[in-house]
Amino acid sequence: MIDQIATGKKTVSAQRAKQIDRLTNGQVPAHVLRPDIFDPPPEPVHRKTRKQGRQKQAKPQEIKP
Repeated sequence: MIDQIATGKKTVSAQRAKQIDRLTNGQVPAHVLRPDIFDPPPEPVHRKTRKQGRQKQAKPQEIKP
């Protein structure tokens, strides 16, 4: 049955997809098994740290004729 799900010949129910997600600790997420029902989780927002925000910018080099 697993190979039929993997090849798309069979689908799992929404309830079974949630169960598989939970039992695999998210290694097989429900949105992969049933993208028609479950949306993928939103991308995390990365914040700049103080150190990243204060980095020095490189000075432009002069071109001598």
